[in-house]
Amino acid sequence: MVSTSPKVAVRELADAISLISERYWCAGWRHGIEFLIWDKIHGAELVRGNLPLTDEELSAIRTVASPIDGWLLHTNQGLFSVPLDVWLPLYRRYRTGESMATIFDAADALVLPEWKVDWS
Repeated sequence: MVSTSPKVAVRELADAISLISERYWCAGWRHGIEFLIWDKIHGAELVRGNLPLTDEELSAIRTVASPIDGWLLHTNQGLFSVPLDVWLPLYRRYRTGESMATIFDAADALVLPEWKVDWS
């Protein structure tokens, strides 16, 4: 059982995603990486891009994310820890091929200030 608090888990997940982004794209947070990683940890076929994560990396992401009742979303306004009822409709739009710009514009209208992650 994971004993990490959700707030700590959010920061750990942000750090883990950022490390993956740095390794594959030399970017602190590749635009849309949260969608790729969600696909990978849930066994979905990638609809955009490629992300060759190892089983160990996937397991580590699942473990770190387990105390979080939601997922991370990096919008034009910053990084947010959004509840699943916000994340899943955006993810479904991603899976149907909607443009990332449109998805992130929609996300900007949905995120609440209290969901912002202090991640620096």
